[in-house]
Amino acid sequence: MLENSNNNRRSSSGFTIAALAMIISIIALTLAWVAYNRTGNDLGDNISNSVNSATENAGEDAQRGLDSVENSIDKGPDGVDDGRQ
Repeated sequence: MLENSNNNRRSSSGFTIAALAMIISIIALTLAWVAYNRTGNDLGDNISNSVNSATENAGEDAQRGLDSVENSIDKGPDGVDDGRQ
């Protein structure tokens, strides 16, 4: 009986520590968000700009890659160009 009561006490103390850690982490994230927004930058705008820039660059990079592949195929391993560009 005594052993069971010790186990319950340990698990409730573990839950308390976990809950306290969660609360502290949420407060830390909130403070970080506020500090970042005080710099004059909006995190949502930065994320949006980064995504837009990445998708634009990805399209250009893909086109350059396709052009490179097409040029290497046109030259061929035997040095014969089929005349197409």
